[in-house]
Formats: sequence, C-alpha cells, structure tokens
Amino acid sequence: MSITEVLVAILVLGIFGAAATQLVIEATAVTVNNASRIQASALAQRELDFAAEIVSASVEGADSLLDPSRVVNPNVTPEVASGDPDFAFQVDGQRYRVERNARRQLLGSGSPCSNDTVVAVKQFALEVTVTVTWQGMGVATRPHVASKLFAPKRATAVGLANGESLLAVTISGAQPTVEP
Repeated sequence: MSITEVLVAILVLGIFGAAATQLVIEATAVTVNNASRIQASALAQRELDFAAEIVSASVEGADSLLDPSRVVNPNVTPEVASGDPDFAFQVDGQRYRVERNARRQLLGSGSPCSNDTVVAVKQFALEVTVTVTWQGMGVATRPHVASKLFAPKRATAVGLANGESLLAVTISGAQPTVEP
C-alpha cells in the first residue's frame, strides 16, 4: 500500500468516526431531554394533585388558588428542594421551575326554567394550568404544560346549602277546568 492509500483510509475512517460521535452526542441529548420531560410531567401532575386537595378540602379552596392566581415554585418540599429560587425543584440532578396559574372559566349561565323565572345563575369552574421548565432545555424544546378543570360543587353552583335541591317544573298544554 502506498502512503496515499493509507492517508485516504485514515481520512475515511476519521469522517465515519466523527459522524458516529455526533450521532452518539445527539442521541444522548435526546435521551436527557426525554428524561427531563418525564420528570417535568411528574412535577406538573404533582402540582395538579396538590391543587385538587386544596379544592376538595373546602368550598373556599378554589378561591384560595385564585389569590394569587400565578404562583412560581409552590409546594417545594425538602426532598426536591434545590436551593435555587428560580429553579427550586431538583430531581436526578436536573433543576426545574414549576409555575401554577389558576383562573375562573365560565361554564354557562341560565336557569332550569326556559323563561328564567326561578333563578339565573352563572356557573364557573376553576382551571389550573401548570407549566414546568428546566435548566438547559434550549430554545427548541417547549415546556411541559398540564391543566385540569375543576367543576364547581353542585351546592355552590346554584346557591343551595348542602342537602337542598332545586326542582323546576314547566306546565304546558290545556288549562285546567273546574267542574260545578
């Protein structure tokens, strides 16, 4: 073999080696990003579970989530605390930022009767949206977003106390006659 053939063979092997190295680096980055997204999903679900506990604890629970409506890094516990005020959660060496937003969502309004003679009520649900970002996620990666809609409690939706019901009746058709 001549020196030219040896140099060409080394060049070709170098190109294949560089391409293989680049593929391994990109695959590793995708794997790390996927692992971070899975943890972000778990953190978002954890925050929605906390919100569900607050809503189910009392009638005022939903209102307590609305004040303030935007909270950054709520419910940090010692086992997940990173010490960083912006990315307060740390799981498997990765730091995360959890943002919870709550707002009222109009479900509808109206009355159980067609002519609104009994009661007209606007019904609102509570929508909680959790957005999780992480350090080093890059500009091409979107944050993980999860949301849940909490329906109003039946009694509070129409202004009734517990155990009470509302009955709406519409009578139509022939007029009653009185016999002598």
